[in-house]
Amino acid sequence: MTNSGIIGYGNWGNKLYKKLTHLSKVKFVCNSRDNYKLNLNKVDWVFVATPNNTHFKIVSECLKKKKNVFCEKPLTLNYKSSKKLFKLAKKFNSKLYVDDIEIYKNKEIELIKGLNTVTRGKNSTGSAKELLYKLVYHDLYLLYGSLKRHKLLKIEKLKTQKKLSFILKYKKFSLKFIYDISAKNSYHKINGSNFLIFKNDPLKKMIKKVLNNKVNYKNNEQISLFSNYMIDKIKNAIF
Repeated sequence: MTNSGIIGYGNWGNKLYKKLTHLSKVKFVCNSRDNYKLNLNKVDWVFVATPNNTHFKIVSECLKKKKNVFCEKPLTLNYKSSKKLFKLAKKFNSKLYVDDIEIYKNKEIELIKGLNTVTRGKNSTGSAKELLYKLVYHDLYLLYGSLKRHKLLKIEKLKTQKKLSFILKYKKFSLKFIYDISAKNSYHKINGSNFLIFKNDPLKKMIKKVLNNKVNYKNNEQISLFSNYMIDKIKNAIF
């Protein structure tokens, strides 16, 4: 059984811990302020669930110690920094995987000519910029397969009462993104696909595949960098 450690024990770190105790031997749990480097020699995999602005430093240190790393999304707060970490993983022959849990719900997404919609509502907190990493990031990697071959023409901010809303315009289609964090009932849809209805346990499935080396690391790198790249562009266009 794989030896693992967790850095970060907030809401997401706690969820990881509950799954990892059944899938690996958890050797340590600490937060970003603890001297976690003293424990790295005990594990094969490090699971990072700390605040976004700490990811680059922590992941870098783990990779340099030749540890495999699973990082909560986003890997970093910009494309260039994320690119550096993937290069670092290759240099030290370590595996690096970024959370892409929504993929494990096995939903099909079909874009149509004209207007497509991404809508998400939940009772949550955060600024509009924070929502880019908290919610929009998930939808971007889900749409990677549909968008990667198309040239983005324009990003337009929408004037609505919602916390965050914008449109991505392409030649033959467009995507309207609307996020409401004051919604009484949660919802998450991309056109007709409802991401709140699923049969399996996507978190358990993702972690199990990562630990058993049954994931596509190259694809994960591509969708992670794509999401970072798109968020950089969206942030510059609407803020």
